[in-house]
Amino acid sequence: MVEIKIFTAPIRSGKTTALMSLFAKRKDTTGFLCPDVDGLRHFYDLSNALLLPFEAEERAVDCEDLVAIGRFRFKKEIFIQAEVILMNALTSKYKFIVIDEVGKLELMGNGYEPMFGKFLVAIRALDIDCIVILVVRDYLLDQVIERYSLSDACVIQLANFKGLDDFSKEI
Repeated sequence: MVEIKIFTAPIRSGKTTALMSLFAKRKDTTGFLCPDVDGLRHFYDLSNALLLPFEAEERAVDCEDLVAIGRFRFKKEIFIQAEVILMNALTSKYKFIVIDEVGKLELMGNGYEPMFGKFLVAIRALDIDCIVILVVRDYLLDQVIERYSLSDACVIQLANFKGLDDFSKEI
């Protein structure tokens, strides 16, 4: 059975850092985290420990290879990499699938969309045992739950987070 957990807290409160310490070296985990490295957002592929630049540097001009949201500009090629990871997760056997983060872009139909929505429908239809962990900013939690029909998901607040046991179940 697929279990969906939403890991939530305010912006820049340590959500990604907490997950990186738990999942970066696990062999039973796929997905991606988006840590800040030297002041810029990066993309960390959990299945092969690959760290790629995600956020364009401030001096980068707007172009069709970038997706803008607020003050951030992200590389479109990384969203494509995320789509590949999500598709591969549907045909592989992992205990954990981590997606950092589901946010404003996805709610607007951009970012990891439309693949993320298709991934959720497909993973829920599979007869597999895994835990999908979604990182969501606290102020977007209700919108994400409504948009993706996640009322059955377990919400875990960073403030109450005790470690891996909060995500684990016997599989």
